[in-house]
Amino acid sequence: MSRKPVDFVTLDALVQGEDDPETPAAWRALLTTPDAATRWAQAVARRATIDRFAMEVLNHPWLASSLSRLRRKTRFPVGVALSLHLVPPPLTALLGPTSRAPELLTAPAWGEIESLSVKVGLTLELHPFQAPGEHVRVFYQSRTAQGSMPGRRWKLEPGESPVLLMAVEGADADDTLDSALSKSLSSAGVVLFELAEEAPED
Repeated sequence: MSRKPVDFVTLDALVQGEDDPETPAAWRALLTTPDAATRWAQAVARRATIDRFAMEVLNHPWLASSLSRLRRKTRFPVGVALSLHLVPPPLTALLGPTSRAPELLTAPAWGEIESLSVKVGLTLELHPFQAPGEHVRVFYQSRTAQGSMPGRRWKLEPGESPVLLMAVEGADADDTLDSALSKSLSSAGVVLFELAEEAPED
């Protein structure tokens, strides 16, 4: 008889060391899974991301306020709101059609907010999805500034993290971020965190 696969919630509980009557059975189920090591590593990484996101929100009141405003929006229209791509370095781009295409990093749906850790100095490009007749604009917000992103590109600078990038449906060309969010029914966002550099081995 096959065992029931260990779901994300149960895996997260194991990572956090929670102990309840179901824990021994969950461990047995995980250890008999062919890809147990991979699933465990993914669960550990997912928990680290969740913990960092929570800590950043606690440490930055402006971020908590902005996320609250975004989450109050409805989930319409449905489907992917925007995609975030890593722009190849200039030298790579000069190599022509054989060079690698921009790498897709994440693609949150309307009503969703995702987090992403990236290295300082990398350039990201946002591609909002919009149906004919829809008006979708992209905005940014950090602890020191906010505004629109007509070029739809963002280069993460040292000490800038966290940065919130948002797609807002129904925004007009002259809207500020505040006015766009006040009248929009749909939005989505990505919170950028600075990826910590690994310490060199001795």
